[in-house]
Amino acid sequence: MLEQDKIALEQKELDVKSEVETAWAEIESTLQHLKASEKALELAKESLRLAEVGFREGVTPQLDLLNAQTSLTSARLDHARSQYNHLLTIVALKVTEGTVIEWTGERR
Repeated sequence: MLEQDKIALEQKELDVKSEVETAWAEIESTLQHLKASEKALELAKESLRLAEVGFREGVTPQLDLLNAQTSLTSARLDHARSQYNHLLTIVALKVTEGTVIEWTGERR
């Protein structure tokens, strides 16, 4: 029975290692998306700024201004989702590592 327990423990260790590696890959992926969403947000802000200037000067139609406002709202939403998803992957890693209590400082 001792040999079976040892094999089961080794398998569990391999499983946890694999889960941690997967979690790290997911963190890297969500971090790349977060960075891309930050750039898109900055571009949308600049686009709106230019559209507002153009609208005030009478060279940008109101529809273009509204489209720029909509694009900024969409970029903000995408960025918020990216932040949320990135934080979820970090929590998933902490749970997998068994360090979520240390990380949050809470016990349940």
